[in-house]
Amino acid sequence: MRPRQRSQVGAPRRLIGLTALALTLFSALLLAPDQPQAQAEICQRHNGAAACRIW
Repeated sequence: MRPRQRSQVGAPRRLIGLTALALTLFSALLLAPDQPQAQAEICQRHNGAAACRIW
């Protein structure tokens, strides 16, 4: 019996998936505010002050 070989067809899909994951994480790091005050300001810009008191 011959040993099963790994499919080379799945390799490009994995590479695309990993690239998409890396780009998503990288963009989140760049776009997300680092300071809690900045997050509170974003919340208050889109919602009322009462909705943002959790910050």
